[in-house]
Amino acid sequence: MDIVVAARHGTLPEHVAELARGQFERLGRFESRVSRVEVTVTNEKNRWEVEAHASVDGDPPVHAHGEARDARSAIDQAVERMTRQVKRLRERHRDHQAPAKEVEPATEPTEGP
Repeated sequence: MDIVVAARHGTLPEHVAELARGQFERLGRFESRVSRVEVTVTNEKNRWEVEAHASVDGDPPVHAHGEARDARSAIDQAVERMTRQVKRLRERHRDHQAPAKEVEPATEPTEGP
């Protein structure tokens, strides 16, 4: 899974980028079809904002947003929201599968007159 962390309007401290990568890597545990996560971090005065977009193979992309006074809380909020969406997506796939059909045992043909 590719994780791309970028800053909007400035530079991003390396420890914040590493924290975001580590947190968003957890998505792979819940859904193996997540191929790419793009994370955008914004720091404005006393507010951190995190936007995340995940590409899931065979499904529409998943979006999540987090906002808080510190970077860790904003990242955790976005990860929690995205995790919830990815789990729901996985459950939909699991519930949508058709049940197995029962097969009647084969009968031997009887010889006619």
